Amino acid sequence: MAAGLARNRALRSLDLDKNDSIGPEAAAALIDAFPAEHPIEILYLSACNIGDMGAAAVGRLAGRGKRLRFVSVRIDKITLVGLGKILEGVEASRSIEALHVGGNIVGLDGAKCIAATIPKWESLRELQIHPLGMGPEGAWIIAQAIAQRRWNEDIPKRIYASRSDCGEEGEKALKEAAKNTGFTMDIW
Repeated sequence: MAAGLARNRALRSLDLDKNDSIGPEAAAALIDAFPAEHPIEILYLSACNIGDMGAAAVGRLAGRGKRLRFVSVRIDKITLVGLGKILEGVEASRSIEALHVGGNIVGLDGAKCIAATIPKWESLRELQIHPLGMGPEGAWIIAQAIAQRRWNEDIPKRIYASRSDCGEEGEKALKEAAKNTGFTMDIW
């Protein structure tokens, strides 16, 4: 199946959301089957139980894929190790515009990794980070990374976060950073 999907040059979007039977091994095999020149643009793998093995494959695809724009790996049992692999791919990519990683409880260290990637992430348009278990300090760290970078004001940008994850202080920091950089802020 994986090889057949990867050979389908007309495939632009792969939506396997909420299919927790996929698991890490199958997710990695499926994602690794896509060659670098494949024109896939959108990858929905949320709630597929891809774990760190699948996350590493997502990172490899992001790093080699020239057209991949949107990656959703929410609620996928990804740890800090897997998040790091995805972010390595994001840094190598020139095309990733949106990353949805919420529901993978990577804590304050995960927030620090995301914040470290933001200055190098030229194509960033949308970041979904609720919840990560990052607390107010993690939200503040991400807010500072957003605030310190110069952004193209003509391109719409959005950040999604969770009030319960960020706390009042983190929410305030994210809202201020969003306001000052042209981001739309959605907080629950």
